[in-house]
Amino acid sequence: AAGKGFGGTIAGVPVENFRREFVDPFQGDDQMSCRIGVWTADEEAESSNYKEFTNLVDTAYDEAKAGRLVDSELFIFTDNGVTESCFFRGSSTSPKLHENIIRLRLLEMNYRVKIHVIHVAGKRMIAQGTDGCSRGCLMEGVMAGKSMLSFVDLSTSATERCPGLLDWVREWTDRPSLQPLSPEGWFEEGHGIAGGAPDRHGVYIPHHCESNKLFLWSPPPAAADAAFEELLKSRQKRTDLFHVILVPRIMSPRWRRLFNKVVDFSFVVSPGPLFWPAPMFEKLWVGILLPHIPHRPWSLRRAPLLVGLGKDLRRVLETSPSAAGSRLRKLLALPARVASLPECVSCRVLHMPRSRHVPTEGHQGRGRESVAQRGGTGKDDVNGN
Repeated sequence: AAGKGFGGTIAGVPVENFRREFVDPFQGDDQMSCRIGVWTADEEAESSNYKEFTNLVDTAYDEAKAGRLVDSELFIFTDNGVTESCFFRGSSTSPKLHENIIRLRLLEMNYRVKIHVIHVAGKRMIAQGTDGCSRGCLMEGVMAGKSMLSFVDLSTSATERCPGLLDWVREWTDRPSLQPLSPEGWFEEGHGIAGGAPDRHGVYIPHHCESNKLFLWSPPPAAADAAFEELLKSRQKRTDLFHVILVPRIMSPRWRRLFNKVVDFSFVVSPGPLFWPAPMFEKLWVGILLPHIPHRPWSLRRAPLLVGLGKDLRRVLETSPSAAGSRLRKLLALPARVASLPECVSCRVLHMPRSRHVPTEGHQGRGRESVAQRGGTGKDDVNGN
């Protein structure tokens, strides 16, 4: 929609497809339609952000006026990141973009519809067919008969999308039997609790797992915020555990802040390597939580050594992704290595600055006499002495 023409594809998936048992909604009958047009001379001169956003808003209003959005949930997918961020924030410094935000919010209230605006990769839009639809090509992706949901799945985790990803994580974690936590495991196993039993008074006592155990969190993008909330609680309870996070960069405004808050080390994998091939389209966000150490700096988060390792890892992922495993293996061994060293040595290993101790004893200060030494009260007496 950023050029001279615009287009959109709309699919209505019957709710019954999600409610019936043993029925795959991806094979359901999508009620497909499309919207194609060209911009006027005045609209063509506007910014690409405005045209992308306006195209989506106009498409949503056309569907609402046709009576297909009442009491429904609308998922809007776009390859324009500004549109997603503006709608999520609820405001924009651009008056025209802000007007489009208001139009969508009014649409929600007037037609009782819940709207989600989700940014996806441009290559996904090309494969899905909407990109070609704006140029009049009607034989690609969903326009050729493919299911809409096969391109916009939000309920599948990274390890389910690409099984080779789990093998890659097992390799550099040296845990060949590692499995991602189930959604039920987010609330108990991920907190370091390995079952439990009632005591002699009938009170349930949980059993805690051993130290330095590693848990793999691979939540679906639509539920990543709930998973990270539980991971934050787990971090407060057990600071002696490893955690690895894998999540595709979809619906990131919902979970990005929690992700950055909880991880000690993170990096991004672009589509292309064998463990995250090009058909994945979106980038993969990987986060690692390391155990705390028993002395300063306690947490390895933001240690200069980790910052340097992150830069080196990004360079390796661009040139030789298969060699990244050795760097990550060294990272996982770092807490045990640093914990066994004296504090002064560990700080040098982590490239931490020297601590500046404030003297508290045996220091003469600035040499001024105190009020008590002068024998006065610090105020002039009645006689002016």
